[in-house]
Amino acid sequence: HAALDKEGIQLCYRDRPVQKAGFRVKVRAQKSGLDWFEVHPQIGWDGRVLSREEWRVILENHGALEDGQNLWMLDESSLKTLEALKGLMDGSQADAKEDGQESLRVGRLSILDWVQLRRLGAEVELPPEDEKLVRRLLRFEKMESKAVPLRLRGQLRDYQKEGYDWLAFLYEHGLGGCLADDMGLGKTVQAIAFLGGLKEGKIRRPGSSAASPHLVVVPSTLVFNWKREFENFYPDLDVRGYGGTSRSADFHGAEGLLSTYDIVRREQKFFCSQGFHTV
Repeated sequence: HAALDKEGIQLCYRDRPVQKAGFRVKVRAQKSGLDWFEVHPQIGWDGRVLSREEWRVILENHGALEDGQNLWMLDESSLKTLEALKGLMDGSQADAKEDGQESLRVGRLSILDWVQLRRLGAEVELPPEDEKLVRRLLRFEKMESKAVPLRLRGQLRDYQKEGYDWLAFLYEHGLGGCLADDMGLGKTVQAIAFLGGLKEGKIRRPGSSAASPHLVVVPSTLVFNWKREFENFYPDLDVRGYGGTSRSADFHGAEGLLSTYDIVRREQKFFCSQGFHTV
């Protein structure tokens, strides 16, 4: 059909012309908590919405759709969009049903793959604030170099500066990450520099400038080390310890809270009730 169509020759099936069909693919994504999107894909054709099973059968038939006495062939653009959509849906977690249509749970960064459907002609609808974030990420070419906080004592090595820039990038794009240098290479000073960069405005805060304290969770054997590192590298940051029998839940005005894995585990309800800026 595709080859004949290019030559202007009509193909018939059961004495009826084979028709070319174009599907309308629409994807609506809604925020679901901090790190997830709830995605609702919808395939429309000839005034109706197709079920997932129906359009999967069309894909299995290489784009052919038999409707009564007529045979329809998907145009190339619709076929590519459906194939891409199938790949994304197969890799996502089914979550719920909305008006009979499937809802999928998609990770924050995975939404970029769904947005790429636009290049194939699909309509992808995002909340306005996430639309801005996605555009920034899709235009991303290299890590932005950030100014090191002025009141940081000491100088970051080149690879530590890269780690600092990486943390800033994650923060400004609302993402989480793992700084995984080898032991003894200065992850602590990179994290402290990052918190100093936030305090001095070297790293942009998304949304409101008002911020809750940061939470630093470490093994109990390293609490003293972290206190000392804060004093050595950035004493201007008001970081208070939360540990021992005399610990107080009143840390009003503190810029950071330092606690241990064991305490956080045992006092989950307390920590979940607090608003922390970064962890």
